[in-house]
Amino acid sequence: MFADAIEKVAGYTRPVNTILRTYGSKQVIASSASLFFVNNQAEALTCKHVTRWLGMAEQLNQQYQLFKQELRSITHSSQQLALEKKYGYTNGQVVQMKTTFVDCVNSMSGFTCWEHPDADLALIKFHGFEKILYQGNAIFPAASTTVRPGNQLCRIGFPFTAFNNFRYNEPQDDIEWTPTGIPSTPIFPIEGMVTRYLPQQGIEMSTPGYPGHSGGPLFNNLGTVVGIQTATRHLALGTFPDQVSLNNPGGIAEWKGQAVAHLGQCISHELITIFLKDRGVHFSTDPS
Repeated sequence: MFADAIEKVAGYTRPVNTILRTYGSKQVIASSASLFFVNNQAEALTCKHVTRWLGMAEQLNQQYQLFKQELRSITHSSQQLALEKKYGYTNGQVVQMKTTFVDCVNSMSGFTCWEHPDADLALIKFHGFEKILYQGNAIFPAASTTVRPGNQLCRIGFPFTAFNNFRYNEPQDDIEWTPTGIPSTPIFPIEGMVTRYLPQQGIEMSTPGYPGHSGGPLFNNLGTVVGIQTATRHLALGTFPDQVSLNNPGGIAEWKGQAVAHLGQCISHELITIFLKDRGVHFSTDPS
């Protein structure tokens, strides 16, 4: 049902790959999110919580570099403890994070992000590129088109991390990307039925989005993009859960001792196109 549409939408949907390390550990932890392009000018949509990671990464890395500079002049363990306290570093705390955009443009001098003031939605514009590496762009429905409960829709993203082109550089005490290894993760589709259209929350789907689907497009069997995956809602079946861990804003939480329905939450194309118009961004709509 969605085979042709997935092939079409996959042409302009790309992973945002992230690696991070916690204080006192040499293990590199990898994860992915998604973005998709809305035109041939290297402008793409993703989630606001994804672009917040980008800003967080820069701050974390700058702070850790300052910490390492001060650490080099330390001669006694008590001084290191004081320095760790100064920077607030304890074992298990994230101290480094690096992100790369896979197969988006051939090179870039930087990028700019604009975040929606209310919704979990953001726009990324790449700068200084010579060639785009994606094919096609999102086509949104006409303004009069609405999504209805019972519609079958599909999402794609990169939930099952397979890229391994990174390492921990022990002499430099740094995490880094490498020219060897697997640079990307296979795209993963998940279909579902629209259960409710919630005016304040968007489109609710009968199936969850997984970590890595965040920022990925929601589309119909023709490949027309009707939304963007932002989160997974966790609705208790019968009683309210006593314990819940919401560690990943774009994925499935861990619920203990309760029956829970995991439902996808997507922002609708109506809000997306208003956001793009407000930013003066060119996008395409389905003339039919």
